[in-house]
Amino acid sequence: MRCFIAIDVDDHLNERILQIQRNILNLGTDVKMVESQNLHFTVNFLGELDENKINNVKKQLDYVKSMYEFKVNVAGLGYFGSENNIRTLWLGLKAGERELSDLMSDVNDCVKIGEKCTKPHLTIGRVRSGSSKKDLLDFIKNHSDVNIGEMNVKYVKLKRSELGASGPIYGVLHTVKLVSNE
Repeated sequence: MRCFIAIDVDDHLNERILQIQRNILNLGTDVKMVESQNLHFTVNFLGELDENKINNVKKQLDYVKSMYEFKVNVAGLGYFGSENNIRTLWLGLKAGERELSDLMSDVNDCVKIGEKCTKPHLTIGRVRSGSSKKDLLDFIKNHSDVNIGEMNVKYVKLKRSELGASGPIYGVLHTVKLVSNE
């Protein structure tokens, strides 16, 4: 089964993210937006795993429990690719980037397989074609400092992804609760 390690986005940020996504689609762009229930920060994309490897990853993730909860401020619209070939739209971090990078590094030190994510980001859409490219670039530049809001990072999750007719359906296989600061 296809698996990845992620940090889910707090529900209270979904409406602000959805508004950005709607505004992008209203430009006439050809972008496949990430559904609100699937928004997450990817820590590691593990790929296809059998039950034995999944159990090993669960055990390895449990070693991350010594990490403490922290806050991030989701802000700043950007993209991966080039101005001529925008591939992925993402939101970055205004605060908490170092803490999230440290957590990602610790997780990836414990879990020895998969494609490690090196830049903390929240993918909000994947560009399918270059339609309305100039309008999209202008929108990204005008929203490079957009502030979505703050959230607490309390859990790291091992998730599975099953491709359905309307897109991926995610399920949680294992959850690691970070240590509370209180």
